[in-house]
Amino acid sequence: MEAQIVLTGSQVYGPATPESDIDVVMRRVDADNLQSWLAEKNIETNQDDREINEDYSGFYFMLCELKFNIIIASTNRELEKWRKATNKMKRLSPCLEKEARLRIFQNGFNEG
Repeated sequence: MEAQIVLTGSQVYGPATPESDIDVVMRRVDADNLQSWLAEKNIETNQDDREINEDYSGFYFMLCELKFNIIIASTNRELEKWRKATNKMKRLSPCLEKEARLRIFQNGFNEG
C-alpha cells in the first residue's frame, strides 16, 4: 500500500512565518517507515512535546534547516478527518491569531 499523507498547518493554509514548521500527517506504519529511513540516513528524530489533543503522537526532524513535524494518525478515518479539516481551512481567509486558527481547525476536525 502506498504511503498516504496530508500536508497541513500554516504552510498549507496560512499564514506561515519564517519559523513555521512543515506539518505532515501520516499513518503509523508510514511514520515508522519514515523513521527507519531517517535513521539509515543518520537524521535524528525527536518526540514532539506539543499537545494538539490527548491522542496526539508524533515526532519531528530537521532537514535543510526546515523542521518537519510528523503527526501520526491512528486510523485511516483519522487521516481523512485531518484531510477534511485542512481542506476546510484552505477555503477560509488566513487567520492571524494562532489560538483562533487552532480552534477553527479543531472544529473542522471534529466535524470530519
